[in-house]
Amino acid sequence: MQSDDAELTHGQTYDLAGPEEYTHREVVEYVFETIRALQPDVMNVSPAVADPIGDFIGVFPNPLIVRDRFRRMQSDVVLDEMAPTMRLHHLGIEATSMELPGFTFLHRYRTGSHFLDIAEKQ
Repeated sequence: MQSDDAELTHGQTYDLAGPEEYTHREVVEYVFETIRALQPDVMNVSPAVADPIGDFIGVFPNPLIVRDRFRRMQSDVVLDEMAPTMRLHHLGIEATSMELPGFTFLHRYRTGSHFLDIAEKQ
């Protein structure tokens, strides 16, 4: 990005999203599959169950999850094409699906890292 572009983009609101849509379950499964970790049990939980759990857990110090997080997970976060916000292309970035950059970042967290891949090929 050029320095004159920085003046145009400073203080703007950005909606940054790729071309694909994923569920929370799909993202969790992708991460654990990529790092070759034991897949966690991902459960669908109704709001009638999630809200009281979030309220209960929220009273403890440093809760792992609270009601607000459950509520965010229940709603779709999808790019609004009509919103008057800046996008990746305004920054000169081409949107891509999560698989390639995700693998590039996550493979280092595999047990044995990428050396395991080399051993499997031999």
